[in-house]
Amino acid sequence: MEKGWKNDLGIAEKTYCALTLHRYGKDKIARNIMESIRQFSITDSNGTRWDNMSGIAGQFNKLSVTSLILQAFGEICPTDRDYIDSIRQWILLQKQSTDWGNYSMAADAVYAILSTGSKWTGNQPTPSITINGKPLQYVPSDKYLGYFRKQLDASTDLHLSINRAHASSPAWGTVYAQFKSEMATVKAYSIDELSIEKQLCKLDGSKLDDKASLHVGDKVLVRMVIKNKRDLEYVTVNDERASCCEPANQLSSYTVSDGIGYYRETKDSATRLFFNFLPKGTHVITYEVSITAAGLYNLGIATIQSQYAPEITAHSAGDKILVESIDK
Repeated sequence: MEKGWKNDLGIAEKTYCALTLHRYGKDKIARNIMESIRQFSITDSNGTRWDNMSGIAGQFNKLSVTSLILQAFGEICPTDRDYIDSIRQWILLQKQSTDWGNYSMAADAVYAILSTGSKWTGNQPTPSITINGKPLQYVPSDKYLGYFRKQLDASTDLHLSINRAHASSPAWGTVYAQFKSEMATVKAYSIDELSIEKQLCKLDGSKLDDKASLHVGDKVLVRMVIKNKRDLEYVTVNDERASCCEPANQLSSYTVSDGIGYYRETKDSATRLFFNFLPKGTHVITYEVSITAAGLYNLGIATIQSQYAPEITAHSAGDKILVESIDK
């Protein structure tokens, strides 16, 4: 084991080797193994993760192995708190948009988070939040619940400032803005982790150069391009169709497109997609519609959103399409 760990072992096997050697007093070799594991890690704003887990099938196993790595760093390299806290952050953010799995996997993740790194469970000072220079007022129950929600008047000039200078644990917050607008004037919205684009295409997949070339009776594809930088679970897409577009497939059913399985629900004015699991990457989803009436129509926007983390959302831009009648 002292030499074999350099062979073709996966991340999980190397971690077990490091823990075993450390517990038998081979600290130097154990630290060398952990340094090797560290060099394969990726750190960004979401924390520290490993993408090279060969032989790992499914998101749950990936989470379990990351929890194991976290326990190993906490036991073998306990003084490297910043790096350990970064791994804890990634595991916590997985809970934001994915399922931790069965009881044992969730227990492993919770144990790894609570038993390593800096202290996150102690009493933390109340954050100082100011809006346009005025401090936000709390109610007494806020500090006990660890969560609060405030509704603000709409304003185009809103300056938000948050000060957590003396806090030692992480915190998360979101600002939601709701407004009404003409559908055709809606601009595309995306976040760094998620975006969606919608367009009409010919049946061969090529983009329509001129929307005015549409005629009653034409068959076209609605094409949605989804880009996500992290694995997501329980995601919905609500695609509002133009009123002149009638879907070719009227029945709701489970389907597979671009290697992704999802349930497609056909409604009167929209097509809805439900994803149990959406792996990170770029995905192209299409469905066929027929043009049924002439006129000028709103194309409709496509909105994608995580059901358990509504702040992870994006939508396409609004547009209009012109449909001409068939020349007699």
